[in-house]
Amino acid sequence: MQNLVLLVLLQVLVCCITGGLAYRKGYHFLIWALAGGIIGLIVLAFLPFANRVEEEGERRRVTKRGNTIGGAIAAIGVLVAVVVVVSI
Repeated sequence: MQNLVLLVLLQVLVCCITGGLAYRKGYHFLIWALAGGIIGLIVLAFLPFANRVEEEGERRRVTKRGNTIGGAIAAIGVLVAVVVVVSI
């Protein structure tokens, strides 16, 4: 039971770190917090800083693409979690 609590706390910490890094890069905090984990951090590391793009239209495009990627990762993570819980 203690291991489970520790794992949950560690996952919450990683999710908050991922969301914070995404926010600093100009992406949506909550989407990327839900996409948190090792895969989310790796993908986020390769995304450009959306808030450093000069042109407004280009900034919106980069932000939308990054948030879509984060949302897809989050959806896959939630789907996997539901399958694991249902199979128990």
